Amino acid sequence: MGAWIGWQVGMSGPTVREAKRKLKQKFSYAKGLDDTEYYGEDVRAVVAEYQKRKNAVNNLGLRTDGVLDWATQIALGVINPNPPAKAPQKGVILTVQGTYVDMWTGPPADTARAVADLFYWQPIGNYPAAAFPMKPSYDQGIEELVSQCRKHAGKPKVLAGYSQGAIVTSRVLKHEILNPAGRLHDLKDEFVGGLTWGNPDRELGVAHGNSSAGWVVPEGRGASDDRIEGTPSWWLDFAHGANSSWGRDLYTDTPADKTGEDVTAIWHIIENVTVMSLAGLLERMLQVLEKPVVEVVPLFQAILYAGMFFASGTGPHVNYDIDPAVRAIRAIGQSL
Repeated sequence: MGAWIGWQVGMSGPTVREAKRKLKQKFSYAKGLDDTEYYGEDVRAVVAEYQKRKNAVNNLGLRTDGVLDWATQIALGVINPNPPAKAPQKGVILTVQGTYVDMWTGPPADTARAVADLFYWQPIGNYPAAAFPMKPSYDQGIEELVSQCRKHAGKPKVLAGYSQGAIVTSRVLKHEILNPAGRLHDLKDEFVGGLTWGNPDRELGVAHGNSSAGWVVPEGRGASDDRIEGTPSWWLDFAHGANSSWGRDLYTDTPADKTGEDVTAIWHIIENVTVMSLAGLLERMLQVLEKPVVEVVPLFQAILYAGMFFASGTGPHVNYDIDPAVRAIRAIGQSL
C-alpha cells in the first residue's frame, strides 16, 4: 500500500491554499501562484525552491523535491508545532500507520499532531506495518492496540488508522469493542471517535467521514472479507470512490459485484502471501483456466484492478485531505 509523505502534485486541500498564501506573502518567486487548493507542478517548483533556499540559509535539512511534508509546513509557518493549550488533555488518540512507514508518518500521525492540545497522542509502535506477509503484521498491530487501549482505560479514546492501520483499528472496533465477547467491550462507552482513510474493512455504502466532510459516499465497500458491520455514527471512514473527483481507491471502494468478489478473493491471497510463496499466488491465478467461461471476464477484471492498484495505481489511496478529520476530532475534544 502506498505511504503518505506529504502534499504533492495532484492533491487538493485547504493546507495547500494556506501554503500558497504564506509563500506569496514572503517570496517574490511565488507571486505567480493562484489561490486555489490544488497542488500543481507550479506549486511543486516553488516549494522545492523554498526548501533549497531555506536549507542554504538555516541548514534545516528539509527535503528538496517540492513535497510539502510536515517539516516544510512547520518551516513555512503553515503549522505551529507547539500550539498553545486551550484546555487540559482529557482524552487520548491512538494512531496506527499504513504499510512501510513508521508511527510518526501518515494521516493518523498528522491528525494527532493537529489536536495535540486536546488529546494525548499514543502511536502504536510495536507493529511492523509490513506488506509481506500482511496478516501477521496487522494481527500484531491489533494485539498492541488492544493493550494500549486497556492501559488508557478511564479516558475518552479516539482510534485513527490509515490503510493497513485502518484494518487494525477496524478489527479492534468490530471484534473487541462492539462484540459483547470482545476484550474491550467493557470500555465501549469510552470510545468517542474513530477515523480511517483508505479502509479495506469499510462497510458497504457507509462512510460517515465522507458525509461529515460533504464528500460523496462511495457505492462500494472495502476489499477485505472481514468488514465492519453496523458502523457507529462516531466512526468516520474517509473513502475516495469511483464516483468522486479523486478516483477509486480500490482498497476501500471495491465494487459490490462478481468482479468485487474476485478482488476480495485476490486480496485474501495477497494478505497471506510471503515473498517465498509468490509461486503459489501465480498458481492460484492460473486456476482461471478451470473456471466456466462466464466467470473468466470478471476474474480477469479483478486481476487487472488489483494488479494496477497494488503495483502503481495508488494515487487515490495516498492523496487524502486530513482537514475534515481534524475538524471533527477537535469538535469532540472541545466537548469533553
